[in-house]
Amino acid sequence: MRGSKGGLEALVRKRKAPHLLDIDGDSCHHAHNAAKRFCAPFLHHVEGLLSDVYTDFKWSVEQKERLFDICLVLNIKPSTPERYVPHRWLSVLDVSLDTLRLLDAYTLYYSSFLREKDQSVYEEVVEEILARCQVSEKGRKEIKKIQAGLRKKWSTFTKEGKDRKLRVIESVLPEDQDLSHSALICKGSSRSEKLCAVLSKQSAIDTPSPQQTK
Repeated sequence: MRGSKGGLEALVRKRKAPHLLDIDGDSCHHAHNAAKRFCAPFLHHVEGLLSDVYTDFKWSVEQKERLFDICLVLNIKPSTPERYVPHRWLSVLDVSLDTLRLLDAYTLYYSSFLREKDQSVYEEVVEEILARCQVSEKGRKEIKKIQAGLRKKWSTFTKEGKDRKLRVIESVLPEDQDLSHSALICKGSSRSEKLCAVLSKQSAIDTPSPQQTK
């Protein structure tokens, strides 16, 4: 990355952008540091979600098989949740994109663990996924069978496992039915409220008053 001959910046300057400015060091790492500072108010919400999903399926072959069964019904290519590499700053993006690809399957998987009174609340979310993926009546029955089997497993999970699943449910299931499907992964609870408060405060600081603009 930093090599004077084979590093990314050196190759970009040599092959594509000879006019690239030298801004005192590796520009890629400068960009990384700037992005890291910008994302600080998000309180590692996405990273936490990715870690929880990875850990959830790492230790249970059976749970992974149930996820794969859901993927097959939805006609989604199944794959094992990956672990992002903290010191590789594009790793979170790669894993996030794969998580978005599997988001419908994750939503059906984790909705299995909703309390009975909450299942009716999110029935529209589940139905929207089944309709969009054009799941047949046979496939719908298979999904219900898988979900029923997962619910029976709840009592066998450790406290850590239950807490982890509840955190994922909070992230992938919307609190507001008007949320778009693509926004599900970004939906938090108190974390989102804290982030909005931080960004609003920062916006107020950065926005000049009418007197300052004159």
